[in-house]
Amino acid sequence: MLKNTLLLSLAAPLAAFAQCTKCTSFTEAEKAPAGVISITMNPLVTGETLDKVPTDLAQYTALKELYLTDHGLTEVPAEIGSLTTLKSLSFAGNQLKTLPDELFQLKELKELILADNAFTSAYKKELRSRVKQEMPGVMLMLD
Repeated sequence: MLKNTLLLSLAAPLAAFAQCTKCTSFTEAEKAPAGVISITMNPLVTGETLDKVPTDLAQYTALKELYLTDHGLTEVPAEIGSLTTLKSLSFAGNQLKTLPDELFQLKELKELILADNAFTSAYKKELRSRVKQEMPGVMLMLD
């Protein structure tokens, strides 16, 4: 009995050490997704590239910051709308042409960074209008 208790008490700190709250990859974040508050991925910093945004985003129930910059991403999945605690979101430096309507459901969002994408002038105008109408109080960085 004492041996099992000792093993459990040693394992708990190791499990806590293996998880991150401010992660630099989805691989790290997947270890304990409910505790993750920030995911920041930039291949210029970490060297790790991202081909697409994972669709299992709903597991990140405490996520407040998501920065996926400079990956050349071409789309954002509709599941982005499941990140209801998100306050800051960046898709700067990608190749996005449009965003899913679900993004506009993020009512806690305060900062939306979308500079350096492949948006047309008309789409940028539409984005500015939608953010102003549907997400008042959100700081939009588009250019």
